[in-house]
Amino acid sequence: MRLLFLLVLLSLCSSCDLFNEGAFINDNESNMDESVLYVPSEMSLHMRDMYNVNEEIKSIILSGELPEEFPIGFLKFQEAKLSDFKQRSESFEAYASLFIEKQKFIFDSISEIPLEQRYNDAISLCISGHNSECPGPIPRIKKLLIN
Repeated sequence: MRLLFLLVLLSLCSSCDLFNEGAFINDNESNMDESVLYVPSEMSLHMRDMYNVNEEIKSIILSGELPEEFPIGFLKFQEAKLSDFKQRSESFEAYASLFIEKQKFIFDSISEIPLEQRYNDAISLCISGHNSECPGPIPRIKKLLIN
């Protein structure tokens, strides 16, 4: 008897609109476009590119070779559009300018400062800037350092 009661109750519940997936969505959620995905900012995409380039520079240095040419795309870094919730600060502008200088210094073929040190100085400055502005990617950036 209990089994029959449970089966009837279960069949009623499964046919009831209350238990359908859409019944629990409030009006605000039902108007949302489910096809909208996260779109990274221009700055985020540019920083990912700079990370990849620095990864290549690191492997060149570790192989005993000299990096040949400063990646001109790095200059776009200072003008790239930030995420909507971020604003350029004086701190950001200062770190951005110094970072570009440090990156260029890696390619200075007449410098007496060891190449590994020049590279690590640029990456360390990147970490410092992120400490000030956006600390999220710091663990990943630290992997770029040459030990």
